[in-house]
Amino acid sequence: MESEASKEEATKETKQNAKEKVGGMSSNRSRKQVADLGPPFLPAAVADAGAPCGCGRRVKADLWRRHKEPFGPIFSDNTPAEKGAWIQQSVIQTCECGSKVSIPLDPKPPRGILWLYGDEANRETQGYAVECYTLVGGTNGVIRDLVNGLKEAKCKLLPDLDPATWTVHCTKLANRRWRTESERFSDLTEGDVHTFFCNCAQIFKNAQRYSSNTAVFGFRKRMTDQDAERHARKDAKRIAHLALLSSAIFHGTGNGLIPRFFLEAVKEVRHFPHIEGWSRDSFLGSRHYLAHELLCHGNHVPAPEFLAPRSHPLLELADIHAYHLARSLMLQSSGRSPEVPMSMFGEFCYLAMINANRFDLVVEDDVPPKYIPRP
Repeated sequence: MESEASKEEATKETKQNAKEKVGGMSSNRSRKQVADLGPPFLPAAVADAGAPCGCGRRVKADLWRRHKEPFGPIFSDNTPAEKGAWIQQSVIQTCECGSKVSIPLDPKPPRGILWLYGDEANRETQGYAVECYTLVGGTNGVIRDLVNGLKEAKCKLLPDLDPATWTVHCTKLANRRWRTESERFSDLTEGDVHTFFCNCAQIFKNAQRYSSNTAVFGFRKRMTDQDAERHARKDAKRIAHLALLSSAIFHGTGNGLIPRFFLEAVKEVRHFPHIEGWSRDSFLGSRHYLAHELLCHGNHVPAPEFLAPRSHPLLELADIHAYHLARSLMLQSSGRSPEVPMSMFGEFCYLAMINANRFDLVVEDDVPPKYIPRP
């Protein structure tokens, strides 16, 4: 584990330089150590948590001490399905003067569920690897609008086919050779596919006022050693994954909504619920830190579940956004313009992975140019 001094420096950087950033993490940790870290994403409200002492000092919350027992509500029969729970309201810490100071945790009671679906995409360009992960969704009404929007876009593209009988796979659909060899899609032109993607982007834009859409992205230099490159990609994916979940948890529970995460599976799904160990271990490990409790606003947030690829319309929409985000970043880093500008998708929360120790959060209708390396 990192030293407390290092964590403190990360917290100071958060306060000084951005609204929301990641806490201290190291890129050279073993897999077991990474799974035992607290959440990387720290909004300023969490990083600056603390309370004044009677001596005049301000006692900061000890976010990075690993507690033996996980934080979270305690249910009477040890299951969230039971009504009523004991919710921790504060923690006690000792000031330098020796006084005990109560630091409030600001728990917020849940009012509903926030359904979130995610998929990833990656590209390689000019010595860089581009890693992206998109998380889209909302409450029940928003989910219904998004599903219906995708259904309408599919009907416009292939009016003779039942939209429930085929799914969107962007990489294949954008590939001319694949379309030519496909019985269903052989008549589609480049213009047809472009119009379809633009219609899908409009689905996001139409729902942006009520939906909850977040994407994390990052550029990293590719390594010539294949083993080193494979490990670097896994580390980047794990850290970005946790940052994305942490951001969604903080904003969702802050609005009284409990996030339920459904991500596209990497491994074959043979039973439900399908939970992949690398994600579950990282997520559950973070519950032992006060930072996680503050992110969750005192609520129980279930670990992500993984679904078969494109088995839900929202996974298709997440694929569409992640695909175009990765392609847009790749093209712009090469001095070219994307065919479907990200501005067409409307406003997103974009988490920019600066390095293993820092994420910037911006709410924009496109990725700011400063985050894209230029030729």
